Amino acid sequence: MIAQDKANRDVIARRQAALDAAASAPQAGNEVLPLDHGPRATTTPWLNAQRRLHEREAAASAPVVHAMATPAPASAK
Repeated sequence: MIAQDKANRDVIARRQAALDAAASAPQAGNEVLPLDHGPRATTTPWLNAQRRLHEREAAASAPVVHAMATPAPASAK
């Protein structure tokens, strides 16, 4: 029984570590751009490529913010 509890804790710890690693990794954008053809198209393949390029550059230059960051402790008086 004790060995099973230890094994369960180990599995939970590994899963939590995997979830934390996945949360801290940059997310790949699976962006779905509108398919727009015709004489009055509002976007073109070239504009879509430019938009993706600008988004990648902005994501690369943005500071990393952790969603589970803890606030700084208040100073004790």
